Amino acid sequence: MDMERVHNTQSTTEYPKLIVFDLDLTLCEHRDSCKIHLGIASRTEVTDWATELLHTLQIHSWFDWIQIYPGSKKKHYKYFAEKLVEDEAVMEKSNSFSQVYHKMIFYDDKKRNIHEIGQLGVSCVHCEEGLNIEKFMEGLKLFKRSLLSVLINYGLN
Repeated sequence: MDMERVHNTQSTTEYPKLIVFDLDLTLCEHRDSCKIHLGIASRTEVTDWATELLHTLQIHSWFDWIQIYPGSKKKHYKYFAEKLVEDEAVMEKSNSFSQVYHKMIFYDDKKRNIHEIGQLGVSCVHCEEGLNIEKFMEGLKLFKRSLLSVLINYGLN
């Protein structure tokens, strides 16, 4: 994925604080220049296999936070939000725990997950056929709209 192209299309310097991918999706590895955390949220029943897959593909080190266990993805996102609240830069810009969700983007191939996590305030993109540049850009646009809405409604920076 051409992160320079993504960066040049943004008219703001504000970036999401966390991007989360379902394990099924194509993942990007260039994110350091934007100071973006990467996370995995998978509700699979075969946790050992999923963890082994990350190590076999040698991509486990790409992610700051990995949540792989069955159940609601809301539990995964509660963990992610707690981790972001620990991040001093996020604390300066967020005056409530729930507003941290507005600093996240989630890409998943399952509509039920998109609906469930979208209710938290996370910008969500349904990627039924996997992640591509158009879906990635859609996530950034949704994030930008969500951020503007939060700024207008809550007066946050």
